[in-house]
Amino acid sequence: MDRIRTLLVDDEPLALDLLRLECARIPHAEVVGEACDGGEALRAIAELKPDMVLIDIQMPVLNGLSVLRDQVGWRPQFVFVTAHANFAVDAFDLEAVDYLVKPVRPDRLARAFDRVRRKLLIQAAAGVRPVEDDGADAIWVSGREGYARVALADIDWIESDRDYVLIHAGGRSHILRATLTSIAARLDPKVFVQARRSALIRLAAIRGIQRARRGLLELTLVDGARIRVSRGHTAGVRAALGLAQMGFA
Repeated sequence: MDRIRTLLVDDEPLALDLLRLECARIPHAEVVGEACDGGEALRAIAELKPDMVLIDIQMPVLNGLSVLRDQVGWRPQFVFVTAHANFAVDAFDLEAVDYLVKPVRPDRLARAFDRVRRKLLIQAAAGVRPVEDDGADAIWVSGREGYARVALADIDWIESDRDYVLIHAGGRSHILRATLTSIAARLDPKVFVQARRSALIRLAAIRGIQRARRGLLELTLVDGARIRVSRGHTAGVRAALGLAQMGFA
């Protein structure tokens, strides 16, 4: 999946402007339309068929919860962006993917997009077949349009999700039925590092390192993903990146 087609819905023009600016900073976000009330939102969803809707709660005509409740036909993923924290339970009861309270931090918005991306990939995995080998240097993965060949040398990082793994390579994501351990066995351990139980990262794909709370690290990757290193894998990541030699305590 290359882009997440996103509809922005808010009755405040300034709020729409801010959301548009923040979305422009997220590599896999594509804003395809905007709406300023609930009725307009329903019409835009039917016409544009977005993958995701970023929507406020309190708006004219229909509030955001009513838009989700009344939605028929095309079913995008909903993420609420609101100044009112007290509607979160109602939103999650309606199976919203996330609930963000204004002012929205850029990292929280990015995580919401990541959650939506995973949801969409898992939905698309209904007919995914097990991993197919292509000798020692590539993997064949099945998709909507047949098979795609993913060279091991092109893989930036891999994450596991339930019974599947998501392979991120060259700005695209591929889902297949396999275990992270089975894929890791085919990769050079000098080239990849385990950042957490569910994430394996090519060292060359790491573009930034930030200190997180409690002495943990957060890695920024070439595709914009941000991966929190687990405590049990911190020492290995520090050693692989040579952080002690760089004075990164």
